[in-house]
Amino acid sequence: DVIGQAKTGTGKTLGFGLPLLERVTVPADVEAGRAKPEQLTDAPQALVVVPTRELCTQVTNDLLTAGKVRNVRVLAIYGGRAYEPQVEALRKGVDVVVGTPGRLLDLAGQRKLDLSHVRGLVLDEADEMLDLGFLPDVERI
Repeated sequence: DVIGQAKTGTGKTLGFGLPLLERVTVPADVEAGRAKPEQLTDAPQALVVVPTRELCTQVTNDLLTAGKVRNVRVLAIYGGRAYEPQVEALRKGVDVVVGTPGRLLDLAGQRKLDLSHVRGLVLDEADEMLDLGFLPDVERI
């Protein structure tokens, strides 16, 4: 377990994102002999919980850029937008989910989001989530 703190723009997302992306198994890993086919899954293998939509979008974009070479599938899940595109993307398969507590719990409660394959978890801006009253939601996730 690690707690990191730094100013905006210092690379915190890549600080946790690169190791997280390395833990995800993608088809390229199987093709290169670094993983076995049975390690592949369409369910999320990593979860990043964030307090706001804006941070969700920012972290998702950073992880998409960092994971582009390996074709890591990253999905933003947050409230204030339609469920269906998020549910459809989950159905097609994702490797990493970045989401806000409320929408994550919503989709997990509806059994649209399977967290049983998650091997890596990051609570980004955990202090802000606590300040916003998300502690019970984060504990349930």
